[in-house]
Amino acid sequence: MVADIYRQYATDPSALDNSFGAVFEGLEGAELAAGARPDPEVMDPYRTALVLGRVIEGYRWRGHQNARLDPLGLAEPKLDADLQLDRELLRLADQQVAPALAGTLGLKQGTVPQILERLDRIYCGTIGFEYMQVRDPVAREWLRRAIEAGPAMPGREARRDAARQLIRADELEAFMHRRFVGKKRFGAEGCESLICALWAVLARGAALGVRSVVMGGTSRARLNQLANVVGKPLHAIFAEVKGLSPVPEGVRASGDVAYHQGFRGEQQVGGVTVSIDYTANPSHLETVDGVAAGRLRAMQEARGGAGWREALGLVVHTDAAFAGQGIVAEVAQLSALRHYSVGGTIHVIVNNQVGFTTDPADGRSSAYCSDLARAVGSPVFHVNGDDVDAVIRVGQLAAEYRQRFGQDAIIDLVCYRRRGHNEMDEPSFTQPLMAARIAGHPTTRRLYLDRLAAEGAVTAAEEQSITAAVQQEMSDAYEAAQSYRLNAMPEDAWAASPERFAEETAGPEIPTGIDLPLLQALGTAISTAPPGIGLNPKVERVFAERLEMLARKREVAWAFAEGLALASLASEGTAIRFSGQDTPRGAFSQRHFAVHDASSGAGASIFANLPSGSAACTVFGSPLSEYATLGFEYGYSLEAPGTLVLWEAQFGDFANVAQPVFDQFIASGEDKWLQQSSLVTLLPHGLEGQGAEHSSGRIERFLQLCAAGNIMVANASTPASYFHLLRRQAKGRRRPLVVFTPKSLLRHRFAVSGLAEFGPGTAFRPVIGPQPGQHRRLVLCSGKLYWELEAARQERNLADVGLVRLEQLYPFPARELAAIFRMAPGAEILWCQEEPRNMGAWDFVDRRIEAVMRASGCSAPWPACIGRPANPSPALGTEKQHMADQARLIEAALTGPSPAR
Repeated sequence: MVADIYRQYATDPSALDNSFGAVFEGLEGAELAAGARPDPEVMDPYRTALVLGRVIEGYRWRGHQNARLDPLGLAEPKLDADLQLDRELLRLADQQVAPALAGTLGLKQGTVPQILERLDRIYCGTIGFEYMQVRDPVAREWLRRAIEAGPAMPGREARRDAARQLIRADELEAFMHRRFVGKKRFGAEGCESLICALWAVLARGAALGVRSVVMGGTSRARLNQLANVVGKPLHAIFAEVKGLSPVPEGVRASGDVAYHQGFRGEQQVGGVTVSIDYTANPSHLETVDGVAAGRLRAMQEARGGAGWREALGLVVHTDAAFAGQGIVAEVAQLSALRHYSVGGTIHVIVNNQVGFTTDPADGRSSAYCSDLARAVGSPVFHVNGDDVDAVIRVGQLAAEYRQRFGQDAIIDLVCYRRRGHNEMDEPSFTQPLMAARIAGHPTTRRLYLDRLAAEGAVTAAEEQSITAAVQQEMSDAYEAAQSYRLNAMPEDAWAASPERFAEETAGPEIPTGIDLPLLQALGTAISTAPPGIGLNPKVERVFAERLEMLARKREVAWAFAEGLALASLASEGTAIRFSGQDTPRGAFSQRHFAVHDASSGAGASIFANLPSGSAACTVFGSPLSEYATLGFEYGYSLEAPGTLVLWEAQFGDFANVAQPVFDQFIASGEDKWLQQSSLVTLLPHGLEGQGAEHSSGRIERFLQLCAAGNIMVANASTPASYFHLLRRQAKGRRRPLVVFTPKSLLRHRFAVSGLAEFGPGTAFRPVIGPQPGQHRRLVLCSGKLYWELEAARQERNLADVGLVRLEQLYPFPARELAAIFRMAPGAEILWCQEEPRNMGAWDFVDRRIEAVMRASGCSAPWPACIGRPANPSPALGTEKQHMADQARLIEAALTGPSPAR
């Protein structure tokens, strides 16, 4: 039809609508002059070359739209309309193509039909190549050449290996379906070729230098991956599916379901040993992405400069989660940042073409589930999961691209779920047409093994032999699982005893002070401009004040104490990784750990001045992300026990956005998966009249997570307390620390610490009590509120009121608090907090304080709380309201009548 219209246009343009003239003139590149009309039957070579060149580019950009990707045949491929129009025009073309055009596709010469046939075979087969968005022209051209070289059939042995992998994957699912009736396992039925894809990545990666792999993934096909890729013993998997504890005997820990568990295994791949570490994950989809990336980065840094080539990230997703979960975008934005890059991750999307019961039309606005990857210029290889040879090819291509260019690559494995979302689901309720098509569709194994049998690569007898051996192996493992017990701790798990794991109260403090001459030398080093840096005059004054503190042995302020803690640890050999939004300068302009030349803008770290032999002290700003960056730092801390890792929220309430990381990993990772972290989280906190936002770090939420000694929570009131907290964290048992840090105290003239408080023999004090005296009332508090109470107490000369600071809220400092209570057994005991009563620490400390009172012989019946009334938001909206409210609260705590409980 289009050819007929073109003939009419070439003969008499005025006979057609003007819109056709615009189309055809554009196709020719310029308006045709009168009297220069082409032969209406044949386009000349010049115009043929123009249109064919456009067709070739069209296939490179949009040929994937016509690829045969859906193994069920439910989605009809459709060639782009503009590309289809150009193809129709080529029916009028000079059929002999110029050698230069043919050569771009690897042909010495060819006709138009030959070129189109080759384009269809390359770009519209069972692989859809989406790569023109790659921004690096060298990488893009390399991909083009690799793709247009034509589909290389995997070698005979590679195909036989794939057959064995499919048989194992298929038999494992069938075995578990028979033996574990009604058990959820989120099986691999319908996506069995995932195992082949992962092995193709491993094999090609190992040939190009990969020796370690960090994997992340969801529940889908996880048990199959653990067994058939990572190498987790079948009897251990079967025992966990049966419900036996994955925790060693005698260890008090909750454990987790089988399809959340991780495992560290080894595989022989192409004659080399490759370690594979599958990261444990919760059911919060994609939360593991940042964690796996952080682990990988730490592993790479431990290997040195070329570590990214030796350690590979391999993350398995599902289609609905990749498109729907925001953390995927956050992690993608980390991929090219210098402090987060891992040299590219290979992402494999198990594209079930449905999310639980939600069709793609209701689950995403993009054409593909992988479209997010286009934002960062990653190539996407869409592949039909039933074409195992094609699956192997894209796995190999993705691995080679990553190893060559250090960039992400995406494999969109288009497949299906044979049993619905899980084994207890009924997919025909919501996707009846898809379920019916799946019921009549042969398995990937059957399709591939029949194909190999027809080609003589794997005979039916060989398939039967392999199947029998695999079935026997599984039966033996099932029998062994009946008596299986994990009696040894994994080598990388925590080494603490069960008793220490159950700590609920603070133990003895370890000395963390340092020699004062060393402290002064380190302080001088980090208060001196790095060579070649001309400081901004205001920053110069900050450094001058710090040097004066040292020279005159004046009190040390908060940010300087923090710098001294980090510098001292680095000088002792503990590496520091400290990140957060605006962290180097400090959100409140308090740090200046990174400085910039006032003229050139060149930047440098003040820790570059530390003595030679010091460990690295890296302080850097993060992107505007909490969820992904916190997960990244947690993952890094798992893999780098010799590094103190700190993550700071710009304001404490920004932690809200990363709550799944706190809930699912930081607070419970050791209890579920026996993995230890010493991550420090810093959350600026304090009600200061700035409204509901940025006032509260939500102390109550973190205290609610506390149990069995899992984390530590502190709200320090002095620079020395904070100094010792950080140093203790690098030297004590590994567990996460959450510190609620101040804002107004950063420049408070009384919230300072003398140099002696940092010296030899000093340590963190979980409780700081009042001076000895006759106290009728003890007011317990935490953090910056102490300084407001103390100022009012001194102003009123209330010698009979003692202020007790809980510097650490968990593990609860019962022993230290009891010692103070015993010195004032008749005193009234109050807890004072500036947060509303339904927030803050009150609900957590209430019964614990009462228990200490009983054990200490206090005459007071119970503690009472002075705080703001319960409220939906954490703070009042105006500074004037806040100040009036704060004054009433302080007055009630110091001189008010005993409040009712």
